Amino acid sequence: MTTETATEPKPQQAGTSDPDAPPAREERRERDGDGGGGGGGDRRRKHANNNNKSNQNTSKKPGYFQKDLEAAEELRRAAEERAERARARREERARKTADRDRLRRAVAKAKRPGRNGKAKLGRESNVLLEKVKRMMG
Repeated sequence: MTTETATEPKPQQAGTSDPDAPPAREERRERDGDGGGGGGGDRRRKHANNNNKSNQNTSKKPGYFQKDLEAAEELRRAAEERAERARARREERARKTADRDRLRRAVAKAKRPGRNGKAKLGRESNVLLEKVKRMMG
């Protein structure tokens, strides 16, 4: 058995430090009575109570970004209107292109000669009449 003498240093326990060094975090918590949890539980409770109060008073004061949100909503509406007008223009352009192609094919078919090589009378007149009706409205 070994006996410790006053001249031999005692082996240090885990977690203890030099007696002249400032106390460790855990020791300060125990000494000060702080329950831990990172930064003091009292402050957290205060903030939680303040949050509840601010949630109750939201109808009294406007949000910080209310003007920005309204401006963004207006921009979104304007963008939707522009997109709708562009879509309508594309559809109108496609419809007119299809009508022109159909009319061009009809005129080409009407001008084609018959079996005997002569032009078919009366066929082109219907196509031209439809074209004039479209132009007049």
